[in-house]
Amino acid sequence: MISLAVANVSGVKLWHVRDPGTRGIVVDLWEGAAAGEIRLAGHNIAYDVAVMLAQYRDRKLDDLVFAAYARGSVSDTMIRQKLLDIARGCYRGENRGEARGGWIKHGYRLVDLSLRHLGIVLNKETPWRLRFAELREVPVEEWPEEARRYAEEDGIATFDVWNAQDRDAATFPGVLEDEARQVRAAWALHLMSVWGIRTEEGGIRKLEAEAKREIAELTPILVEAGLLDLRKGTRKLKAALDRMKRIKPEGRRTET
Repeated sequence: MISLAVANVSGVKLWHVRDPGTRGIVVDLWEGAAAGEIRLAGHNIAYDVAVMLAQYRDRKLDDLVFAAYARGSVSDTMIRQKLLDIARGCYRGENRGEARGGWIKHGYRLVDLSLRHLGIVLNKETPWRLRFAELREVPVEEWPEEARRYAEEDGIATFDVWNAQDRDAATFPGVLEDEARQVRAAWALHLMSVWGIRTEEGGIRKLEAEAKREIAELTPILVEAGLLDLRKGTRKLKAALDRMKRIKPEGRRTET
């Protein structure tokens, strides 16, 4: 994490991660979201939130983030747009007819949504897009203008796209009803991609015990039914299941 950009109706503000007050601002924002006082939005926000938590490694902040997600106070412009397009039957693209350009492909990057909703082409070709690590020790006030503008424009574009989506959704009641659940799912899936699937030892042992008990209960039933031969393992079970597929529900064998 290098900086924090926050956009609202008053404009956009940019803080460096090294600024003494940045951590407090981050905590205040998530406290407001966890309490349901504000809604935090981003584009593919799960990625940014994970980076932020990795930066601060603060248990209190972790709890606030999960509380905000649970309350439904986290929004994602990428997910919102996909829900809007799915509801309208134009996910990933639509046919507008030859007079209006034929097939129009829909992308879901911020640059795509900025152009689609705002008519603004975001500059994603700037070399600073991949050079922000060079500014880790440089105060925002000393950043090159192009680097500062890139960071601020992303915040402004996300805010403006979110509001455009809200206006669009107002013409289609209920279209974003599932947003909070989808955003939570995206957060969980992103964490799994970052950390892998973590298991809890007690839960694993419980699952193992339940599976062994169920196997013990079912084994004699399967043997008696002729579906399992303990001397041949599962091969006979598979052959028996294959035979059953050729039998009609009333028990008569299908002629072949």
